[in-house]
This record gives sequence, C-alpha cells and structure tokens, in this order.
Amino acid sequence: MVSGAPNSQSSIPSKPSHLPLLFIASIILRLLIPSPYFETRHELSTPLTSISRLRECAWMWNHGLELYDGDMCHHAPGVVLAYSALGRILGGRWWESGLWAGIDFWGGWMMVKISRSLRLGRRERDVRGMDLVVGAAYLLNPYVVLTNLAHSSSSLINALILTTLYYALDLQHSISFEAVLACVGTVLMGGGFHAALIVVPTTIILTTPNWRLFMGFFLVAFMLAGALIQHNVFPGYLTNVLIAPLTSNVDTSPDTGLWWYFNIQIFDAFRDFFTWVSSLHLLIYVIPLCIKFGNTHQSRQQPMILPTALAGIVAAFGTYPSPSHTALPLSLLALSPALLPYLTHPFLTLLTLLFSSILLPVFGELWLGRGSGNANFGWAVGMVWVLGQMWGVVDLVGAGVRGAWDEEGDRIGERRRGDRAVQINTKNILPTAKGNIVRCSRDCLDHRALPLASLPPDARFFARGKVQELRTELLSDKKDKNHTRKKTVLKKIVANMTMSNDMSALFPDIINCLSIPDIEIKKMCFLFLINYARLKPETSQQSVGALTEDLRNHNPLIRALTLRTLSYIPLQGFVTALLPYLRNSGGLLRDADPYVRKTAALAVAKLYAFSRREVEASGCIDILRSMLADTNPTVVASAICALGDIAARSGDTSTELLSGVKINFTIASRLVSVLSDCSEWSQTYTLEAIMSYIPQDPADAAILAERISPRLQHANSAVVLACTKVILYLMNYMASEAEITALCRKLSPPLITLLGAKGPEVQFVALRNAQLIVAQRPEVLKGEIRVFFCKYNDPIYVKLAKLEMIVKLATEETIDQVLTELKEYATEIDVDFVRKSVRLIGRLAVKLESAAKKCTAALLDLVSTKVSYVVQEATVVIKDIFRKYPGEYESIIATLCSNLDSLDEPEAKAAMIWVVGEYADRIENADELLEDFLYTWSEEPVEVQLALLTATVKLFIARPAKGGDLVPKVLKWATEDANNPDLRDRGYMYWRLLSTDPASAKHVVTSEKPRIRITEELGQEVLEELVLNVGMLASVYHKLPQQFVRGAKGRKLQASPALRRRRVMEEEDGEVGTWESQGGYQDMVNGFAGMNMAGATNPYATFANGGMGGYQHDVVTQNGGGQGASTADEDPIPNMNRRRALLLSSDPSFTIVQNRRSSHVQLASRPWFNSTSDSVLKTFKSRFKPKITFDFPLPSR
Repeated sequence: MVSGAPNSQSSIPSKPSHLPLLFIASIILRLLIPSPYFETRHELSTPLTSISRLRECAWMWNHGLELYDGDMCHHAPGVVLAYSALGRILGGRWWESGLWAGIDFWGGWMMVKISRSLRLGRRERDVRGMDLVVGAAYLLNPYVVLTNLAHSSSSLINALILTTLYYALDLQHSISFEAVLACVGTVLMGGGFHAALIVVPTTIILTTPNWRLFMGFFLVAFMLAGALIQHNVFPGYLTNVLIAPLTSNVDTSPDTGLWWYFNIQIFDAFRDFFTWVSSLHLLIYVIPLCIKFGNTHQSRQQPMILPTALAGIVAAFGTYPSPSHTALPLSLLALSPALLPYLTHPFLTLLTLLFSSILLPVFGELWLGRGSGNANFGWAVGMVWVLGQMWGVVDLVGAGVRGAWDEEGDRIGERRRGDRAVQINTKNILPTAKGNIVRCSRDCLDHRALPLASLPPDARFFARGKVQELRTELLSDKKDKNHTRKKTVLKKIVANMTMSNDMSALFPDIINCLSIPDIEIKKMCFLFLINYARLKPETSQQSVGALTEDLRNHNPLIRALTLRTLSYIPLQGFVTALLPYLRNSGGLLRDADPYVRKTAALAVAKLYAFSRREVEASGCIDILRSMLADTNPTVVASAICALGDIAARSGDTSTELLSGVKINFTIASRLVSVLSDCSEWSQTYTLEAIMSYIPQDPADAAILAERISPRLQHANSAVVLACTKVILYLMNYMASEAEITALCRKLSPPLITLLGAKGPEVQFVALRNAQLIVAQRPEVLKGEIRVFFCKYNDPIYVKLAKLEMIVKLATEETIDQVLTELKEYATEIDVDFVRKSVRLIGRLAVKLESAAKKCTAALLDLVSTKVSYVVQEATVVIKDIFRKYPGEYESIIATLCSNLDSLDEPEAKAAMIWVVGEYADRIENADELLEDFLYTWSEEPVEVQLALLTATVKLFIARPAKGGDLVPKVLKWATEDANNPDLRDRGYMYWRLLSTDPASAKHVVTSEKPRIRITEELGQEVLEELVLNVGMLASVYHKLPQQFVRGAKGRKLQASPALRRRRVMEEEDGEVGTWESQGGYQDMVNGFAGMNMAGATNPYATFANGGMGGYQHDVVTQNGGGQGASTADEDPIPNMNRRRALLLSSDPSFTIVQNRRSSHVQLASRPWFNSTSDSVLKTFKSRFKPKITFDFPLPSR
C-alpha cells in the first residue's frame, strides 16, 4: 500500500527529514548507557525473557546438552542458535548492546512503515513529520529503552509483532506468504501464547474477507513447524516455550504482574490449575473486541485500535509480564492520533504509570536488596501498575467507540447539511426516477466538506441555473420518448427553488408540462405550483383547467396528488373549481379508492380554512360525517381529523364536533373497532373523537373503556396518553368501583413506561400529566413512589416535577424512604433543587401528622449543616410546622435562633420574625432579636416590615416591659415614614387597637390561630377540565386552554344519567382553598365576643354569629412550588391589599375592617349586619371608646 505513495507525491516539495537523525541518536543512546545493572533487575525481565537465561541456554547448546531438559531454558531455538553463533564468531559480550540496538532499530522502522501504510497524511512533509513522531514514540519510549538495556528477548518479540502488523496492514486485501510467515514466526520465535493473542486476531480482522484462507495457512504452517521442532530437533520446546505462560513449572520469581505473589501463596497441587485459569481468561477479552472493532468499516478507519487494546490487556493480565509488554501498546497508540482527543483521562493513566514505575524498583530494592521491606509492598505497587494499564485500555476502547460514533454522525450530518431546506407541504423533497425522496442542499457541492464519492446521486442538480437556459432546455423539441430531458430540467428547477432562487418566470412553461402523462413530472410541476401560485395568482389560474382534468384521471395516485395540490393553494379560483369535484355524487369524497377519499377528507378541512362559507354551503361537511361509517380505517381517521379541525376553526366545542351525527354507543363502538387497523396518528384522532361520546349507561362506558385499554400498550406516547384520557373520561360515567379500580391498575404500567422514556422531554410531559391523574385518581400510581426518585442525570425540570409527585404519593408507609431521598437531595449542588427538597420536607410534615416528628428531625439535621440556603428554607417550612402543630416542637426554637446570621432572604427573615413574635413569651431575649432586625428597618422589603410590625405588637402584649420601647418606634415608622399603603394601614390599625383597649387588643392579637392544612393546588372544576385535556398543552402548563389560546373552548363533563359527580369537600363559606384556615376576621370577631359584657346577653356573640360569618384565608403559592399562607395572612389583621380594608376615620371611636365579600362599607346601612339590631351596634360602638395607653397622641388620618 505504501510503495506507490512517494512516487505519487514526488512533485510536492518538502523539507529534509530528521528521521535518520532520530534512529542514529537512539542507537547511540543504547550503546552509551552501560547495561550490566539493568540486566539484573527483575522488573525489566522475567525467567522467560532474561539475558542470563539466554546465556545459559547458549552454554547448554555449545556443550551438547538438551536445551529443554529441565526447567532452565524458555527461549526459542532460533534465538538460542543465533545468540550462540554470534558468541562463537565475535567472542565476548561486547556485541550484545549493538545487537539489541539493531533489534530496536528494526522495531522502530516497522513503526514508520506501519505509519506510512496507514496513510496518515496527504503531503510528503506531513508524512515525514508523522513518521518522526511515530518513530520517536517507539525508539524514545522509556520502557522500550529500559527493556533494551536489560537485553531482554521481549525486544525481539515486540519487533516481530510490529513486523506482523505491517504485513497484515500492507496486504489487507489479499493473503500472501509474507503475512503467514510473519505471524507464524512471531509465535514460534518466543512470542508463544501471548503473542498469538495479539497477532492472530488482528491479522484475521485485517485480511477480511480472506480470513478463512489465512487461518488455514497459519494453522498448517504453525503445526508443521511446531511438530518439526518438538519431535525432531528440540523435545520439550512446546511446554518450555510456546505454552510456558500457561504452566507453573517456571519459577515464581517476582515481576510486575498480578499472579506471582498469588502463585507462591497457594499449594503446589492447585498452582497448575490457577495458572491455566489466569492465562486462559485473556480469551474472554479477545472475542468482544474483535466483534466491536472487527467490522470492515471500523477496521479500515482505525485498524490499530484492536492490536493496541489486545497488547494492553496482555500487558496487564498476562503471566510473567515486564515493562516491555507495556511499551508495545504505548507505542502503538501513536499510530492512532485521531483517537487522542477522545481519551477522557490520559493524564490520570500516565500519572499512575509514572508513580508506579518509580515505586516498583524502590520497593524491590527495599525488599530483595536490603531486606527491610515486605513482599506485600512490591505486590501492591504492582497492582497499581496494572490498574494504570487497564485505565489506559478502557479509555482507548471508549475513545474508539466515541470516535466511530462521531465519525458516523459527521458523515450523516454532512449529507444533510444545507443553508436552507425547502418548506413545501412540510416536506423538502426532490423526486427521483424511482419516486424516492432525496434530501439535498447546496452545500452538497462543497467538496471540501463531503467527498464526491459520498454525494447523493442528484447533487449535480444543485447548481444555480439561469431562467432562460432552463426554459430553453424545457422547451427543447429533441426526441425524448421517456421525457428524460424534461425530468432532468424539472429537477434543476426544483433544486433552484430549494436554494431560494426565483423560478417564477417559468410559470407558463410549467403549466404546459402538466399535460404530460408522467407522475414524476406531475409531482415536480405540482411543487412549482404550490410554491409560486400565491406570488402570481393571475398566471396560476391558467393551470386550473389542467388540474381539474387530472381529477378525472384513471390513476388514483394522480387524482389524490392533484387534489392535494389544489387544496394547498389558498386562492378563490382554486377553491371554487375544486368544491364541485368533492361534493358530487361521484365526487372525490365518494371515490372508489380509499387513498383518494382520505386525501379528499383532509382537503375539505384545508378548504374550510380558506373559504368557510362556501364549504358550509357545499354540503361537504355532511359527507364528511357520513364517512365515519367508511369501511377503511384510514378514511375514518382522516374524516375525524378533518371534522376536528373544522370544529376548532368554527368555535364548536368537542361535544358538538359531529353535530348532525350524534355519536351514540354504536358509532363509538365502530370507532373503537377500527383502532387496531389505524396508524398511530390516526388512532390519536379516533380516540379524540370518542371523547365526544356521552355514555348514557354505566355499562356502556365500562365496555368501551375495556375495549380501548389495549391501546395503553402502544409504543407511541401520544396514543398512550390519548387512551389514558379517554379511560379517565369514561370513569366519570361508570358505577362499579371494582371496574374503576381495575382500570386504574391498568393505567399504572404505561405511565411508568413513559416516565422511563429516553428523552427527558417525554419524561417531563408524562410527569405533568401524571400529576393531574394522581390528583384526581390517587390509586393509579399507588405504591409506585420509587419510580419518581430522581436520578443524578435528570434535568432540573424533571427533578422538580418528580419531587411534586413524591409529595403527592407519600404515605405513612413510605415516609422513611422518602425522607432519606429528600435528605440526600438536600446535599446536591443545584440550589433550586435543594431548596425544593427542603421545602417538601415541610410540606410532608404538614400533610402527614404521624410523620411530623420525623420530618422535623430531618429539617434539624439539615439546619446543622450550616449551609445558608438550606437553613433559610428550613426556617420557612418550620414556621409552617409551628402553625400546624402549635406548642409541640418549641424545643427547636433555640436552634433556629442560633442561625440568625444565616438569614438574608426576605421570606426566611419574615418566617424567623414570626417565630420570635409568636413565642415572645418563651424567648428570653426576644426584644434583642427584634431590635437586631429593626436596625435595618428602612432597608427591608415590605414583607419583612409587616412581619416586624406584627411581631413587635405581639412582644408588647406578651411582655409589656420589654416591648414598650419598641412599639412606639415601630408604629411611628410604619405610619409616618412608610410609603406602602398596606404597611401604613396596618400600623394605624394596631395603633388605634392598642390605644382603644389593650385588653381587647390582647384577645385579638393572641387569639388561637387556626391550623393550616395542605390540599390540592387546583380547584376541583379546573382539575376535572385539565384531566379531560391529558396529552395536550393544557396538561403540561396546568392551565385551561382558554387561558393561553385565544378562542379556545373548555371541556366539561356533559350531563347524563350515568354521570357521577365526585364529592367536593367545601368549607363553611363554600370555598375550597389550598393552605387554608378558617379564621381571620372570624377570629377577630370571636375575640370581641369573648369580652366580658354587662348584662345577660352578649351582643358581640350575636354580631359574630350572624354578622361576619366564617372566613377563609387566601391561597398563596410560594416560590419553588410550595404552598402556604403568607406572613401577612397569618396575622389577625390580614394584608390590606388583599382584604381591601377601610378605616372609618370619620368616627375615631369605631374602626373595623371590611370583609372581601362585601362590595362597600356604609356605617348607616350596615351591610355586614344581617341580623344585628341597632342596639347591638350602639353597644358595639360604646364598648370601643378611645382609651389612650401611650404617652404619645393618637394619630389622625
């Protein structure tokens, strides 16, 4: 392969090569360094390869002794004979260094030859530059140099392996004597079993498809040569050389491998068995690697991955290893430079090898040289050495896989690249002679990005053409029996349209081509019409005659294609011309061919978008309704799709979709029966249509649900969600709880399958839909909470959605594993995820009373981490726990107070201030804590200021001595310096309340607070409607369609004798809240009612019971998805912005707050008092005469 390369590029000038200098320098280096010290190091050579054993073998041969009689000689006969002959001829040992330097010279040159064989560059200087790098990677490799200085026969084996690889690469398209000879020689010349593991599979892979022929040659030559040597010349050669690594008769002196220490520890009886196992287990790596990197494309693109990986495995796990085994894969890595960017941890691998290379001789010297060490130390360092090699092998294999993947992706991407894709009929098409669709772009002609050999066959058409030249070719009168020339010209025109070149001037010529009876030509002409009809409406009208003529063509494909083309053009003339062909008795809507009927059904919907009145007057919609009884499932699905689109455009609701043809049980059963014959999208349309059926009998709903349920196993997620929606809809009309429970069990597996989808986007959609389903039918996913535990690689939006599901599904039985998960999540890096996790622990404490203690303990553990945002979130949710369980967990107040320095967010500050104010009578230094917060009053947001105002008043009422100095100051800031009306009004209210009657103020402010509870975020009606939209955007947004789509109509459950309404738990005032409490104003009034009054009758109780009534706090959704009442709502005097409070300043002796359910306040008409007499009002007013208890005047409004 390389023989012709220099000649073909000889004309390219290049710089002088430094390759000879490299070889000369490497030889000089090996000759100058003395070798006796290295020859004695056990780390550099083994009993199978050491120079001392080779000398002993040569001595035995020279003295006529049997080489392999005993357990001394393990070198190949050829090596022994050559060494003995050189010793006799040259005398002494001075020539040994030169011999081994020549062997490395040979190995380095084979590396260069392999590099050239791989054709790593296109220019000569690039080749020479790479040759220099490859040669240096071998000749200057420190492990190669050390092995050479130790005069180990491993240097010869490595050179033989490189020679075999060269011949295998150079002759990979045929089998020759050189390839077989190199492979056999490598094994017989001392490589043995380990060398065979490298060269035999590699040569087989690289000689595909002639590997059987090679294997036959190899086995014949190997067996003949081995038998000749074993039986005729050198008995014992087989066991002492070829399979020496598989036997235990070699001494167990230390080396750099894993097995020597193990062999000296076990009994002799077991040593043979374990030696065979440790050697033969290498075979389990060979087959998978050959399968992965043995395909033709992979082996030709990166042929050196396989031998490099096999050499690395042999070096790591082979018996009797040495650094020479590691030197080979490290050198071969230089032959695959394209893989280097894909290595993930090369630095770690090299660092491990470096440190273990240093420590191996150090511990060996301490143990064997000085006797002060331990064999365990040497073996431990050897394990680190092996670990570094295996890291490298795994990294190399992974790099090969990633490189092949990227290469394949680049190749596919280059074919699909383009500046613009033609957007015609939602397709970018160029018809070919065989009717296929070829995706092309202008960049296909960029030869630098894509080789010519891989260009699509129609790429030549994507060249900018002149209109006049194209017209001339199109009107050519040359004989063209098969219209080949016209097809070629039309392809060029379509290609220019794709590249946004204006071809509209060819309109008349294209119209003339419509009469040609060739479907491929018609396709391209129709594309032209669709693209340019709107630009030239007058000219396009000339094509109507030819198009309507094609509507009567005998070929159904032409009829359907023409029909589709006419329906795509939004011009009045085309609509008027097409409608008669649709509605006639023998029209296209009643065509004999189902494909034409399907196309006609969709065409009606498109025409309806262009000209609504004409379509309604034509009667086509009635024909569409009748098509629901068509025998072809695809036609039925297309009719349903068209009717649905028409209904959406006309403003009809889904139940009026088929007005005029009421969907009864018979029609619904018919729709269900055609599901199995429909495509996946047709099934979606059909299932959507079944939603228009209103069951009149629970048995009918149960039958339909059971028949639809097999669609839950469909592979398409849209079909699964549509089927789920229909079943949930039908459950509302079913009476049997057992049937509903059985259907809920069937809904669980498909939802879990969607949650395990590959794409996080699909998972998120499934999670959002699952939240709605579980909110209405908790039994659907009962006991499946582990499915929603977050994975480390989940996107944040998936994790947050899963957390919501965890809270919804958490029960007393699963609370332990849930808390374990949430605590683990609270240690993650993502701050939003951590905050959400901490907040959900608090929600669980409120939701599950029996688990409140465990949740509180978990929150205290998180607070102890001292992480700022964790402490702040924990503070917020602990406040809610106090509100739910007042007086039960007061022991944790001290822990919260010790973390005040960590609070810097308004919500956390407000929560902590609420705790201090609420428990002011128990916190000894409550005044000091509030004073610290008041120090930054002017800089705090309104939320914190409102909390400080209320907490200060609570402190004053609980401990007047400590709060007396703070209250006037805070009230003055709130009423005089504040710009916020809510803050100012609350300040006036507290001021007047305290000034009027401190005892009443105490009853009001310190009255018992209602306990909060958690319910669903969505109202029952909203949830019911969202469940009817499962699988749509509304189910992902959790918003009704009419909230984000203009003109959208909501879906409601229609009245029916079979309809069963779910019972809604309502409060006394008829409202349903999330974090709700029944109190607020009622508590204030109850405080009034509790006052001691003169007389037997308590008019305030009358006012409380008959006047104000119950009241429910507003629902507040906090950041991160949690729910809870705001700090302002927690106070007895609620947030004025929400309550629209009015202070009746006209009468300073009477101050009252308006309930949000009243539209105005008039003292004379007293709209609040439904049954309160004037005497009650007088008593109420007289009770609240001003009582100034401060030394400052009452403020005026």
